[in-house]
Order: sequence, then C-alpha cells, then structure tokens
Amino acid sequence: MEIEKPTKVIIILIFSSILTIINGILIILNNGPIMLASYTANNIADVWVTPSAQNPLWARIVYGMPDLTDNGLAYGWLSIAVLQAAFALYIFVKPKKIRSASLWIIILSLLTIPIGGGFYIGLILSVIIGLYSLEYPKKLEETFIGKIINTLRFNAKFLEDTAENPNLQKATLTLLFIALLSGFGSCLYSYNVYKIYPTGDLSKFSEAAASEILIKGRLYSDPIVYTSTISNVFIMLIKWLILTLSIYFFTFKIVGKDAELFTLSSLSAYIYVPELIFIFTPLIFTNEPNLSQTWSLIVIPVSWPLLLFYVSRIWSFSLLSYAISKLQDITFGKAIGRALFAAIPYLMLTYMWVYPTFKAPGFYITFTGESSPMLAFLAAIAY
Repeated sequence: MEIEKPTKVIIILIFSSILTIINGILIILNNGPIMLASYTANNIADVWVTPSAQNPLWARIVYGMPDLTDNGLAYGWLSIAVLQAAFALYIFVKPKKIRSASLWIIILSLLTIPIGGGFYIGLILSVIIGLYSLEYPKKLEETFIGKIINTLRFNAKFLEDTAENPNLQKATLTLLFIALLSGFGSCLYSYNVYKIYPTGDLSKFSEAAASEILIKGRLYSDPIVYTSTISNVFIMLIKWLILTLSIYFFTFKIVGKDAELFTLSSLSAYIYVPELIFIFTPLIFTNEPNLSQTWSLIVIPVSWPLLLFYVSRIWSFSLLSYAISKLQDITFGKAIGRALFAAIPYLMLTYMWVYPTFKAPGFYITFTGESSPMLAFLAAIAY
C-alpha cells in the first residue's frame, strides 16, 4: 500500500528541531540556561521582602536545566536535536516507517528538555506530531491527539461523533493521559514550593532553596512527585465518576431527557482536557504572594497556580455547557444554567469530600462547610 509523504509532519519536525538547536546554541553561548524575568534579580533579596504583600510582581521562566548543561553537557543534548531533524529526513525518504519512528520522535523530544525543548514550543509540537504519527495515515481529527485538540477547539462535529459512537476505552486513555500530565505538573510545582517552605510555615522560608529555584532556575524532584502523580490518576477517576453521575441526574433526568451513562461517561472524560495546562505550572515561578499565597483582585483570590485553576475550570465549564447545548438541542445560555446545576453537587463532593479524604497531591481549592449555603443558592438559580 502506497503511503503519501507526510509533508506537514516533516515540516513541523524540522521546525521543532531548528527551535531546539537555536535554544541549545544560546545556552552554550550563555554558558547556562536562558532565563526571562520581569526584572533583573541577582539574589533572593532583590525579589523577596517581608511582608510578602509588599513584593512587586516578579516572575521568571527558564529555558534549560542547570547542572545538565554545564561543562559541555549542552553539546550532547544539542546532538539529540540534530538527530530529531535526521528522523524527519528519514520519514521523508521512507514514509512507510513513520509509525515505527513516532515513538523515537516522542523520546527524543523529551530528551531535549535539558536545553529548553526549543523554548518549549518545539517540545510541544514534536510530542503532538509524535502522537499523531502513531496513528498515521489517519486524519488528525480521528487520532488520539486530534480528539484532544478538537475538544479544546469546541469542535461540534467531534462532540456529535462521540455522542453517536461513544468509545469508553479511548475516553479512559484520554483521562489517564490528562491525569498523568496535569498531576505531574502540579506535584512538581508543589514539591518545589515545599522546598522553599520545608517547615510548612509560610512565615519561614529557606533562603538557599528559594535562591536556587527562583534565581538560578533549578527544579528539584523526588520520588514523591511521581508517586503523587500516580495517586492523582486514582482521584481523577473518582472525579470522572462523580461528574458523569451529576450530568446524568441533574442535567438530563431532572428535565426528563433520555441519556445513556455509557455515552455521558465517554463525553465527560473530555471535559477534563483543559486541565492539561497544569503541566505548565512549574515552567513559571514567581515571588510571593503569587507563589503559594494569594492577593485579592476585588474579591477574587489570585496567584500563579490559581490563575491556571481558573482558566482550566472556566474552559471545562464552557465545554460542558457547549456539549449540553448540542446534546439537548437548546441555546448555549440555557445550557449554562443546566451545566451549573450539575456542577454544584460535583463541586461539593469533589472539594469537600474527595480532596480532603484522599489527601490529594498538588494544589487545589477546598470549600468549607460555610460555603454550602452559597453553593445551594447557585443551584437554586440554575434550576
């Protein structure tokens, strides 16, 4: 069977490789990782004062990893980017080998992280292309990664196809993928915050650890990060069950609409796709109060991880509302009300029972008992 040359795949791979090579060369010329920051800081005292509320906002992103790029090691990682480009040429010459090359594309992409992964853009593009190549020559929208992209784009056809042909196996794999990536990002960030506050007392921080993490761009890791990531998968499965049942009873049954749990469970798994943004949490570190504390924007608590939390939840809620509007053939505005009515019991069970009971890793928001009347009030409005 003749396979068409995957021209777009090759172009994107070469582009990703070029970004990574440029990133690596800049690290070599800089004799260390590339850091972009709000303003120049040579020591922790430049960004950290007491009380923390008086700190002007300082944030940094680092392209590259200290220690792994010192003493000429960057040249070794740079050669991986060159090898990645060679794989693109290999696919061009032998397009039938694209599936066997796809796994290597993903592995090589991950191995470019020490030199910044092509400003992380190259890394993301390469991983997407690698996952897509696993199922080539399928159309992008029919692949595992394509379904995730279509979810983020509010693709109506994808939602309709999923409703008509639910696939619980693919939905479960998608959920596991999301849980692993989002869990790893939030757990790695939380562990580094713990290194800064080893006693748990936010009034006492480790100046040495804060300097290494914030000023030098170092990221600490530990086996607990990986075990916590695995436990996040278990918690995600429980949340998925709660969300599916909430949608079933409070969005369909209560208004006399027919729905199958099998179909709803397949669809509800994709509602969690926006949580993938938590993988980016440890890319940016800030000073306090945006690191682990909060400040108020009118009445809304704000910090770096909370910003990602809000974005992911609003995105997920919008996806849920959009899916309900398509499944029940109602306006988006009416679907928002029904989605809110399903979200209330989900929020109460998740944030007042699941997280406190199972001691969820990473960072999360909890609702106290005093929050119950407000949640009930919102449910009444939605109804």
